[in-house]
Amino acid sequence: AGGTIAACAALARRDRDRPLAVQVLAYPPLDPDCAAASYTDEPGAFPAADDLRLAWETYRGGVETAVRGGTPLYSTPLAAERLGGLAPAVLAVGELDPVRDDVTAYARLLREAGNAVRLRTFPDTPHAAFLAAGGPGAGNPGLRRWLGTALRE
Repeated sequence: AGGTIAACAALARRDRDRPLAVQVLAYPPLDPDCAAASYTDEPGAFPAADDLRLAWETYRGGVETAVRGGTPLYSTPLAAERLGGLAPAVLAVGELDPVRDDVTAYARLLREAGNAVRLRTFPDTPHAAFLAAGGPGAGNPGLRRWLGTALRE
């Protein structure tokens, strides 16, 4: 949920006129319905759509967007009324990641709203490759290197 929370934090900062230099988002799940085709492209891929939907229900507690002190608190950036005025976004996702379509759609929405966006899809890379200790694409050094370089730039 880290990438999702970071994207929501970028919105909260924008809404409070406290801009960020950049938002770096590694494979954030963004759609609570898990409706995109990428959720079913790779049978058995982690995370499974059913598991993610349950996680979304728990995370959101039945609330899509709350308001505190007159400012919205987002559970997903897709709940925002507008996406303009955000920090430049650096997004990374794996080709085998079930959230791939969420990430690419979000990159498109950010661009359409006038934000600077860098998106890279890593071949043969599953979800959580940045953190994985073993298995295919584990600890993808290319993904780590690209995120670090993009952040420095």
